[in-house]
Amino acid sequence: MKVKVLIVAFSDSIHTARWMSQLHPDEYEIFFYSAVPFRPLHEGIGNLNLAAWYVTGLKGAAQIHLGGIFWFYRVVIKVIGQSLAKKLIRGSALKYLHNCGLRKLIKQVKPTVLHSMETQKAGYLVSGAVGNGKKFKWIHSTWGVDLHYYLQFPEHRAQIKKLLSQVDLLVVEGDRDSAMAAENGYRGMIEIIPSVGGSLDFELINKTNRDPGPVSRKLILLKGYQGEERLAINALKALRKIKGLLAGFEVIIYSCNNQLLPMVEEIINQGEFSVRVASEFSYTEFLAMVASARISITNNLSDGVPNTMLEAMALGAFPIQSNTAITQGWIEDGVNGLLTDPTNIDQIASAISRALKDDKLVSEAAIINRSLVEEKLNSDAIDPIIRRLYRPD
Repeated sequence: MKVKVLIVAFSDSIHTARWMSQLHPDEYEIFFYSAVPFRPLHEGIGNLNLAAWYVTGLKGAAQIHLGGIFWFYRVVIKVIGQSLAKKLIRGSALKYLHNCGLRKLIKQVKPTVLHSMETQKAGYLVSGAVGNGKKFKWIHSTWGVDLHYYLQFPEHRAQIKKLLSQVDLLVVEGDRDSAMAAENGYRGMIEIIPSVGGSLDFELINKTNRDPGPVSRKLILLKGYQGEERLAINALKALRKIKGLLAGFEVIIYSCNNQLLPMVEEIINQGEFSVRVASEFSYTEFLAMVASARISITNNLSDGVPNTMLEAMALGAFPIQSNTAITQGWIEDGVNGLLTDPTNIDQIASAISRALKDDKLVSEAAIINRSLVEEKLNSDAIDPIIRRLYRPD
């Protein structure tokens, strides 16, 4: 008999799509509910064989059933259209309707397992909807900054503690978050899976054409997240400090926030070095960029195990990673990557400079890193954990 699983997660996330693609349809009957209304459906989710869709207020290439949404919400969307509904139904009203939709769906589906992925949207939503006396196993996966960053805020700390008191099994990315959960009252079972999407798509990674070796590559990648816990601007400032070393290289900034654009324009106008913003690209195109990069830079005040770091490791790009991420077991500083203080621009500049000059470091790191990700994130390592998670108990 198949295990009936209800997943609550971001509908537009490749991490959600990758995780769900690992759930074999002969073992699981999968239902899906979008953690945030009105977000688009990731093409990877649209290709999956699910029992039913419950994606609020969306229309996509795949068939989407709106049966799990609170009736009033459905009627409003039908009568006035999605665009106007988005403008009128906001804030607490939208939150209430979305919560009601999930409650109704749980009642209809009667899942054996409910799996929420990410805390501040999916986790809080489920926490508010399940109440007492739930009749299913609740698994919750933390993503990235969920605990490390948000526990410093009292209003979030209270919500996180409530969630942790309700969860039956917690999935975290490393020992850091396991310890933080215990410090905030969690006493249940914990599984560590170091990538929020589970195993990497090695079939796709292996199809990606790579340059002969990382030392011959002339591309530097920078993840352009900026704001709150994200500090890409410090990495961009660091690149400006060593602009004399960047002749012949191109810097590509992806996932670039608007806050970075004035500095990017200034660099271009002053002819400091070659830089461009990559705004629209598929995941396959992104992997192709990584496979052409000598260096991959991610700079955040808080992070989990960055997928950008893992993808760089898999494709030979040398990772320069802020030391506020979960890097234990992945990066040995100065051996297969460089760890930096995200607020120390001079230190970041020094790390980039070293990675540009030290061919031996970069080439040897590529060999170490490919072996590491293959060992830890192959499907043979992850599949048994998934089966253990979704065991009805």
